[in-house]
Amino acid sequence: MEAAIIMAGARRAYVRLVFDGVDISRDVEKDIISLRYIDNEEYEADDLQIVLQDRDDRWLKKWLDDALIAQLNTEAKKTKGLAIKAEIICTDWSKPGDTLKLDCGEFALDEITADGPPARITIKASALPDRNGIKTTERSQSWENYKLSGIGGEIARRSGLGFIFDSRFDPMFDRKEQNEQTDISFLQKICSDAGYSLKISHGKVIIFDQAKYDNLQSVATITMGEGSYTRYNLRTGRRGADYTKCIVKYFDPRSGRVIEGEHKSEEYDEEKDNNRLLLVTNQQVKTNAEATRLAEKLLRLHNKFEKRAKITLPGNPSLFASEGIDLKGFGAFDGRYIITKSVHSVGGSGYKTDIELRKTL
Repeated sequence: MEAAIIMAGARRAYVRLVFDGVDISRDVEKDIISLRYIDNEEYEADDLQIVLQDRDDRWLKKWLDDALIAQLNTEAKKTKGLAIKAEIICTDWSKPGDTLKLDCGEFALDEITADGPPARITIKASALPDRNGIKTTERSQSWENYKLSGIGGEIARRSGLGFIFDSRFDPMFDRKEQNEQTDISFLQKICSDAGYSLKISHGKVIIFDQAKYDNLQSVATITMGEGSYTRYNLRTGRRGADYTKCIVKYFDPRSGRVIEGEHKSEEYDEEKDNNRLLLVTNQQVKTNAEATRLAEKLLRLHNKFEKRAKITLPGNPSLFASEGIDLKGFGAFDGRYIITKSVHSVGGSGYKTDIELRKTL
């Protein structure tokens, strides 16, 4: 029997936990207070947090010592550390006999804390383990004649992670300097500069073109007042949201010419004076077409948080970061959104999913 959370009626959600290859679901069944899985769209690794009650000091005085010893032993063997796998399983969810599963992935132990009263143990883990210094070791390295996928793939491989590059266009760099930077901070910087998104999930480094995901079919529609959600919050903020045009200019010292491209938003009006220009002159491009593609990506990057939403729903294991959601009946906030963060929480109050959204451009 796994650690179970009984829901209304016959519906039930429970978690399955595997620590360092050992299924401990039975061990935590009576002690688990909550499990929280955070699935991020970009720049942050997925996170896992497990809270256990410890009234009899079983976890503090026995398991905690064993876990720390196991962690030290695995590090001494230069392996990836204490691995935690988690899965949320929902039975009789949408109808009798219907089983849904959310594979949260594999995580590396970050921190174990004990507090009280009442006595509790909190386990925190990240999908971005510090394998071979990807998070903490600062390096200096010159990357010459590399494509973005090549840099990402090499960093992923030397960190023991898989790699996915999901874009039809793969920019080539004559030279990139990694100056006393960790691998992950360096990769985040060059992805952001090139207008790409970076995600670490399920043991993989993923670089993707956000525009591609913005155009995929939505996985769900949320309509005002229909009862599919329990709470919503809508907001709009500037954060560069009023850029209407981006121009990319780059002086190529080898050819002695200026390479240029531009992209305009739908709000751009040639006849008005309230247009706001984003000018980029420090990004290397090889052709006018490449400059135009970069201008489009950077305008999207700066404007993507114009309209945002947070919605709480009954647990839904099919809602992931980067998926599309349509909002209807919310007035000026109607339209298509992308999930930037999906938080799945299982606890004493049941299973719920909180999603954060950004409006597509």
